[in-house]
Amino acid sequence: MNEERDVQSVVNPTNSIKDLTKFLNKTEEQKENEEEEENFKKNKKRFWISVSLLMIYTFLQAYAYYGLTSILTLYFNTYLGFSSESSVSIVHYFLSSTFFFAIPGALISDSQIGKFWTITIGSILWLRG
Repeated sequence: MNEERDVQSVVNPTNSIKDLTKFLNKTEEQKENEEEEENFKKNKKRFWISVSLLMIYTFLQAYAYYGLTSILTLYFNTYLGFSSESSVSIVHYFLSSTFFFAIPGALISDSQIGKFWTITIGSILWLRG
């Protein structure tokens, strides 16, 4: 009986066409999966490049910020002639204003300017000093 079924499936052309289309569909699916894997590998490489550049940018920004705030009191005392108490209070006002103005700046940039131009303008201002 098994031999009759095997012979019948080989002889019946509709079964062979169905099997052929299943085979072709599987190969197309495999091709799509291979393309997705290649795209994933490319995006994964781009992701790590972006993350590393972002980490370097953040490190340099924090380095500049904390380097500036550490010597700002000395600059006010030595070169501008402020007293110790007033120079410390000015530095603390500066530090608190940098954290406070981040909120209105974020609202303006998200609603008016846009992500790309906010980063571009901010980087230009930051580089100019």
